[in-house]
Amino acid sequence: MSYRVISGDSASFRSWATGEKLRIQFESVQIVNEVLAEAVVEQKRILDTSTTPWGRFRQGQGRSSAGRRETNTMYDAISSDLSVGRGEVVGEWGWLGLFLKYFEYQDNGTGRIDAANSLAESFVKAQQSLAAKVKSRIS
Repeated sequence: MSYRVISGDSASFRSWATGEKLRIQFESVQIVNEVLAEAVVEQKRILDTSTTPWGRFRQGQGRSSAGRRETNTMYDAISSDLSVGRGEVVGEWGWLGLFLKYFEYQDNGTGRIDAANSLAESFVKAQQSLAAKVKSRIS
């Protein structure tokens, strides 16, 4: 003799599962939103501290910092976006709207310009932050 319990047959279980799904989605949105904010700050910090010979010259002339912010165009164009759908939460940051080829040259480097690597380095930090935040919620 045995008893069989099928979780999907219970209205209370379905209600609980729906609530858990919504709670997890809400927490996921919160986590990704936090990581996005950190990633934007990190990318901008890297641009601020990544110098070029021209930046050092400007700084020597007292005109600005040695970082990559002469006009602020590249710096100010960094933005983020969060979307939710199909069971996933997606965070994206970088140059989402305004993008000039100049940004790519500055960030990836050329034969004459050292790479700032702001997007790649902020991505690594974002991955680490995401993993840590998820782990802390699970523990």
